[in-house]
Amino acid sequence: MGAMIDTSDVVKEWLVVEGTGLHTLVGTHVATPVAPAGFNDTDMSAAAAIVFHPASEQVHPTAVDKNDNIYVFKCYGGSSKYSDARAVFRALVDRLHGVTGGETASGRIERSDLISGQMGPPEPGTTRPVHISQFQIMITGET
Repeated sequence: MGAMIDTSDVVKEWLVVEGTGLHTLVGTHVATPVAPAGFNDTDMSAAAAIVFHPASEQVHPTAVDKNDNIYVFKCYGGSSKYSDARAVFRALVDRLHGVTGGETASGRIERSDLISGQMGPPEPGTTRPVHISQFQIMITGET
């Protein structure tokens, strides 16, 4: 039995890999569990970004390094256009939906599936449109 892992680290490492369509849009502007300080209309208005957190975490009964979690992702396009937020969401789906065997330094994404996605109202304190989605992601500590 392995050691418990920080599954958010695994997901973040998978999302910021260079050379992907998602990286082209957001670069390393991926945060968890909350947006960084200064994430508002003035500091990051030109930067597309993703903020995510686990909505539920379930550890496998026989292996603490195997998790089947549901994550919430908020996609921001870096402008006041909903189409830009949706473009980040589509790139997230391309990168994360249907992954099997995604290796990172911290662990492995065994399976990842989109559960839902929808446009949301602008975040409080900002005029940024947001596209919200949920994924079910199974992660192990084995690489």
